[in-house]
Amino acid sequence: VHIKSVRTVDEDWCPVAAGGEVDVLRLSGDTLYLGGAFTNVNGQTRNRAASVDRVSGALESWNPNVSGTVRTLTLSTTNVYLGGEFTSVGSQTRNYIAAVDLTSGALTGWNPGASDYVEGLVISGGHLYAAGYFTSMGGQPRGCGASFDLATGLLDPWNPAVGGLGIVSPAVFAIDAWQDTIFLGGVFGSAGGSSRVNLVAVDATTAQATVWDARQVLVAPSGIPTVNVVALCVYSNALYVGGPLGTIGGQWRGYAAALDLNTGDATAWNPKLTMQANAFGGVGNTVYVGGIFGAVNCVQRTNTAAFDLLSQQITSWAPAVAARSGIPINTMVVASNRMYIGGFFTNVNGLTRTNLVAVDLASGAT
Repeated sequence: VHIKSVRTVDEDWCPVAAGGEVDVLRLSGDTLYLGGAFTNVNGQTRNRAASVDRVSGALESWNPNVSGTVRTLTLSTTNVYLGGEFTSVGSQTRNYIAAVDLTSGALTGWNPGASDYVEGLVISGGHLYAAGYFTSMGGQPRGCGASFDLATGLLDPWNPAVGGLGIVSPAVFAIDAWQDTIFLGGVFGSAGGSSRVNLVAVDATTAQATVWDARQVLVAPSGIPTVNVVALCVYSNALYVGGPLGTIGGQWRGYAAALDLNTGDATAWNPKLTMQANAFGGVGNTVYVGGIFGAVNCVQRTNTAAFDLLSQQITSWAPAVAARSGIPINTMVVASNRMYIGGFFTNVNGLTRTNLVAVDLASGAT
């Protein structure tokens, strides 16, 4: 969906992603790349990956044809890197991670192979960082994290060695980069050679944990954790964190928090969501939040909200994204005067929109 800057939903931008949710959006120029569980876009077959024109919403020819859900994708100058729950791309074997050409969608020869799902990808400092459930990558031991040299495509020795939490096996659901640091969020009890609960900052070269520590308080009745991290976004000198968080950064924050990038302490930002944040975006002094919630700071909001970072107050931006089931919003990306939102929904601001919408960045209107 596209929400315009005057807070109305763009009625002309209406691509339809049917058959499953949209999990990730990435923008390159006027091309919006999407990944997820969908099998059809604008009435044409597109299995879990597609691209549309940012302005018109028209489907483009880019068509990697992925066998399973694409959970994450990131862009280099020549390639789109895909991660998820698939075992083939373009009818060729690719276990959970692959690279396709940015313009043609053709599968490249790069084929490291992960042992399990890849949930997050980010490019930083000439390297591609991957995170997920896997315990090996390219046949080498890697504990839920790995990196590759973009110039050569070769696997780096980088290994954060993420360890389990109680009786739960480790997993990393979210990843982001800042300077020479890689942030990993998920469910785990150790990483980078140190004790860290669900959120860690590791050195981008050595994979060792830095002194930065979010200090999430573990709640684990019967050994099963009830807190974890599902979303990360570095913006405006803070790390925005989403999920069932509880106490994090030394403060109670419930379902969304902003942490100081240098200390790990919680900032004053406290949105008090009724349920979890699953995606963040930012422009200027405004940060946008999407997920599954019905109110923010006691103000009604249907799964989206925006905050003024100077006043720390919720703004009037309030596109209503109606949940189909589960978490309605999985991903958000800003371009010009639009906010593009992907997830699992059928209606935005009273208009039919299937899993993908563009709304005005100022007004929230469709």
